[in-house]
This record gives sequence, structure tokens and C-alpha cells, in this order.
Amino acid sequence: MTEKKRLFLAGIRPLVGQMVGAGLFSLPFVFSQAGFGVGLIALGVSAIVSIITLLMFADLALALKGHHRFVGLIHELTGPVGGFFATISLFGGVYGSLVAYTLIGGSFAYAVFSPLLPLQLVVYRLLFFISSAILVAGGSLAVARYQKYLICLYVIGIALLAIFAAPHIAIEHFVMATGHSWFLPFGVTLFSLTAFSAVPEMRDILDKQKSLLPRAVVVGTALVAVLYAVFAFIVVGVTGLSTSPETLHGLSDSLGLGFVALASAIGLCTVMTAFISQGLVLQNTLLYDYRLRYFTSLAVVLGIPIFLLLLGVHDITRVISLTGGLFVGLMGLCIVVAYEALRRHARTTKRSLYFPRWVSFALIIIFAANMAFALV
Repeated sequence: MTEKKRLFLAGIRPLVGQMVGAGLFSLPFVFSQAGFGVGLIALGVSAIVSIITLLMFADLALALKGHHRFVGLIHELTGPVGGFFATISLFGGVYGSLVAYTLIGGSFAYAVFSPLLPLQLVVYRLLFFISSAILVAGGSLAVARYQKYLICLYVIGIALLAIFAAPHIAIEHFVMATGHSWFLPFGVTLFSLTAFSAVPEMRDILDKQKSLLPRAVVVGTALVAVLYAVFAFIVVGVTGLSTSPETLHGLSDSLGLGFVALASAIGLCTVMTAFISQGLVLQNTLLYDYRLRYFTSLAVVLGIPIFLLLLGVHDITRVISLTGGLFVGLMGLCIVVAYEALRRHARTTKRSLYFPRWVSFALIIIFAANMAFALV
């Protein structure tokens, strides 16, 4: 493998690592509720929207100097008002993600360890949060070192699931639309394909090969979308309308508790990695863009999610749908506005990509509509 290809694959890893998380395990449920056909349409539309928006953000990251993260880049181009909304969207998106990861990760931990240690589900969720918080406090070294192995684990796990589940897939479970929950998949799929904060890290990894960034964005997002579609096909094909919100529990009748426990262990590693990645995204923003001290930034990152969990937030699908619709939609709007500001920026000469204004207008409508549906 040439050095360029190795660097390209290394550049994709942060994107895939941030995308694959709680969204992967929530997609089969919303696909089953709205209809597999509706779910696939939502996934396809979200993939296109995500790729275009990520490419726009890649232009921002390449055009401006420094090591700014999401908020810093938006603020530099749109001023204090844009920076304010970028802050709200980032904090809301990350907090929603951390809550969702804790809810699903705790469920996986319960499935794996409750036969040996019969504690309540809420206790396992608290233990998951504490364990993940300790790893966030330890820094990003572990995530960066093991991320490529975890990505291989995703692929192997889904391949094994496909092999064991194939005899149990029923064609009648695949319907175009159920007649209700039409818009439920859109917030979840958009959430599942969001990794805006990975772009600055990808830029730093690619270093002198920054021209590879747009291609890495397209390839990484497309791979994750295909992974999601295959996973949803397998689970919905086996469980149909009985698909559970955390996905794997509903497979126990068909595949056995042993296989589900193994799959839950893989899911636990996946979600914990996503938790750490998102926690570090917000912490790095506080360190680089807001110049906060280390322990202050750590308290800001972890304080709100544990507060929400202690208040009794427990609806996984609602958390992901609201986060994907409202806060990811707001992040998308911030990127589009900043992209239009970059078009007029004095230092803008040549960029890797160019999207006409009608694309920006179309994205604004999509993100605004998604935000409205999330609040209904």
C-alpha cells in the first residue's frame, strides 16, 4: 500500500468513528415503524445532504488557517451571531449524543453482564456513563490507537450477523410504508450520518495531502450509509414490527441469547468509542476555541448529560430524533451560512469544490423542515 493510500484511509477513520454509534442501533426500529422503503429513502436523502454539507465544511476547514474546531470556524466567517448559534448547535448535538450513547450503552451492558451481576438497567447506564467519562478524561490516545480495529470489528460483526440471521429473514417484513411515523426516520438518519466535527481532525491527519479531504468525506460517508442499510435490512428482516428501540434485544428469539450477548458486547464497544469521540470533540472545542482550563472543560462536557439522565430522560428514539432534527439541523444551517460567507470572503481564491447558491438554498429548506418536524 502506498503512503498516499495509507494516509487516505487514516483520514477516513475519524469520520467513520464519529458516525457509527447510537444511530446504527436505532435505525432498524425507525425503519420498522415507518416502513423499510420510507427508511431507505430517508437514509438516501440524509446521506446526500450529509455529504454536501460535509464537503462545504471541508471547504471552510481548508480555506481558514489555524486549528479551530466547528465553533471557531463558523465564528470567524459569520461573526458573533453565527458563533452563538454554532455553540448552541454543537453543545446541544453533543449533549444529545452523549445521553443517547449512555441509554443504549447501558442497555448493552445490561444484556452482557446482568446474568452475572443482576443490577437494574438504570445502574448499568450510570456505570456506562462513569466508565466512559473516565476514558474521556484520559484523552484521545486510546480512541486514535484502536479506532481502526473497532471499524474492522463493526464490519466483522455485521458480517456474522448476516450469516446467522439469513435463514430467519422474512420477505413480508419489508413494506414500503406502514402508514404512520412517516418523518420519524429523517431525524434519526441525519443524526446517524453526522460527523461535522471530524472534518478538522481529518484535515490535520491528511496534512500535506489536504486535497484528499473531499474524497475522504464522500467515501467515508458512503461506506457508513451502506453499512447502515445492510444492518437495517438484516434486523428488520428478522424482527419486523417487533424490532426493539435498541435493536439487539428483539433478535434473541430468533438467534438465541448467546449470540445477542456477543453482539451486545460489540455494540457496547462501539457506543463507548462514540461517546469518547463526541466527548473529546466538545472538550477540544472548549480548550481551543474558548480557552478554558482542562478540568473546567471536562466538567462542562460531562455535567449536563448526567444531569439529564438523573432527571429521568430515557426515550432513546426521542432523544436521537430530537438531536438529529433540531441540533444537527441547526449545525447544518450554520455551515451553509458560513459557506455563503466564504464565497464572499476576501481571502477566498480557489477551493476544492464549488456548490451553486441553489444548493445552499435547498439545504436551508431541508434543515429548517427537519427542525420543525423534530419539535412536533
